[in-house]
Amino acid sequence: MIRTLLISSDHKSRIDHYPTSPKSGEWGWLLASSCTSDEWTALCDEYPLHPEEIRKLTTSSESGLRFTVSRDHISFIITYPHPPIESSAKPQFSNALVVLHEKWMLVIGENQMPNAESLFHEMELQTYDHKHLTSHALSHLDQFVISAYAALVEPIVAQAEEVTDHLNHRGELFEQIRTLRHQARCVLLPLRAQARISQLLNDAALPFLTGLHNIYFLDAADQMHGLADQLAAVRDNLLESVEGYTSIQSNHMNKVMKTLTIVSTIFLPATLIASIYGMNFRIPEYGWKYGYAYSITLMTAIAVLSLLFMRKKGWF
Repeated sequence: MIRTLLISSDHKSRIDHYPTSPKSGEWGWLLASSCTSDEWTALCDEYPLHPEEIRKLTTSSESGLRFTVSRDHISFIITYPHPPIESSAKPQFSNALVVLHEKWMLVIGENQMPNAESLFHEMELQTYDHKHLTSHALSHLDQFVISAYAALVEPIVAQAEEVTDHLNHRGELFEQIRTLRHQARCVLLPLRAQARISQLLNDAALPFLTGLHNIYFLDAADQMHGLADQLAAVRDNLLESVEGYTSIQSNHMNKVMKTLTIVSTIFLPATLIASIYGMNFRIPEYGWKYGYAYSITLMTAIAVLSLLFMRKKGWF
């Protein structure tokens, strides 16, 4: 699927559903996704691209920054998230190859980009300086990427805060914490890569990406770094919450074990005395009329003395 937005120098625009390179006095923005072989051929005939290189860039599963600066254009990969289907689902991402030129911008993705029509519509509504249309189009694309990440980060942060607040009361939240930390990590890596791309765009020495537009690239990088910092803080807070909860549970278990140990220690002498007098052979005290009272008194005295001794030592 291919759509091309063409804007003339007098701010008239049109949208073609096939690859069209801008003519003299025009600027073009092409969006392509899931192209057929004929569309690939037509696209590469209109623009200085090689189809195999495009496929390699847009479908590669390798992580890392892909950013190339040539004499008159820049090419790089953006990674943007899809809206989550459910809160516990693993975030899904798509890659898109972006090629910037003074007279055109290409965005070639492996999947159809959400809200692509709105990106074109925003460009049509504005009356930008024609020589800076590439920078403005890139700013709209950057804002789309930032908004997509923000829509993914905000619920993760909100859920993390809720989980942290209730963790002390509900130990079964550990699985949800593990899911949130995994989601945050999945989003954090591509988000930092996109922030780095904005910084590289700011440093690129091309005439159509200079001047005041560099301020926007720095601002976009700051926004992405801000979202990345939020996610990193969420991961740290979740880990600290788990460690704190584990420490509380460990202390509680220690108190329980301490109580059980004290009780066992108190009744251990009584158990020993009862065992001795329960043996199946004659014991001198059997014929003594105060033998029962003597045994009970002895066991009680030992228990009380044990309690007093432990109390004095500060063991409870």
